[in-house]
Amino acid sequence: MLVPIEFVSDVRPKALYFTFVQAVEAFNRGDFYDAHEYFEEIWKSITSEEKEFFQGLVQLATGFYHWSNANSKGAYSLLNKGVEKLKKFDPTYHGLEVKEMLKQVNPFLQILQTIIKDEVKSQQFHPMQFHIPYPRIEWNVLEVRKAFGVEDRSSEDVFR
Repeated sequence: MLVPIEFVSDVRPKALYFTFVQAVEAFNRGDFYDAHEYFEEIWKSITSEEKEFFQGLVQLATGFYHWSNANSKGAYSLLNKGVEKLKKFDPTYHGLEVKEMLKQVNPFLQILQTIIKDEVKSQQFHPMQFHIPYPRIEWNVLEVRKAFGVEDRSSEDVFR
């Protein structure tokens, strides 16, 4: 059984829970810059071992932001770092389906490895030429609420 996440003293867990919801929603709709900002806010507010978990989410969001802007080296570097951090929390962690998300990231890493090898010959990287869907973060509302120490369920329906 996981204990609630430990935060720096001046942070309100319920506010960070709502920040987390915003981060997941931004990530799942492909607004990776915003997702990165939200995850980073949480990451900076954590004092416990979960800090590495949220840093991995920050890196994935930033990696996909680089992908969407055709920055293959930045995308590969950050996606790879994010995957390496998140592997430690496989298969699920605090209500997030880590294993499933990482499985969805692998095709991007494979494509990026090929692109980086061949980039000297061809400077033509366009993310839209690859017809693969962006990963989605699947999560269990109740488990995430417990992780953030938010027991009040009055606002739960908002996120269904």
